[in-house]
Amino acid sequence: MVATNSSAAAHTKAKTTSIRWSETDVAKLIELWSTNLSNAEIAKILKREESAVAVKASRINLPRRKQMKSKDSKARVRPCLRCQTPFYSGGPGNRFCDPCKDSSDWKNGNDHYSAVGGY
Repeated sequence: MVATNSSAAAHTKAKTTSIRWSETDVAKLIELWSTNLSNAEIAKILKREESAVAVKASRINLPRRKQMKSKDSKARVRPCLRCQTPFYSGGPGNRFCDPCKDSSDWKNGNDHYSAVGGY
């Protein structure tokens, strides 16, 4: 009698490959985020998984869609002055993304921008 390990095979998922987000992809996500499209519809347009759209939106701190539609707000997506990653900025005074502000260099004042009197 040959023993098979069918339970291990059943628990094995197909490995998905991660596709890097280009600046164009991020810009398109930001543009589509402010529309009435669902995450699934945005994912279809960008040829990505719905979860990838939600994760990327979260990582660049995109707000709830209602907040992006406010005409009075100076909030918008800006590039971080430290790492150049696009992120949702609450206004012109918010120019550094949260991951950069969470770095030990930033917190200890060893960051280039702190040394030269920047933000």
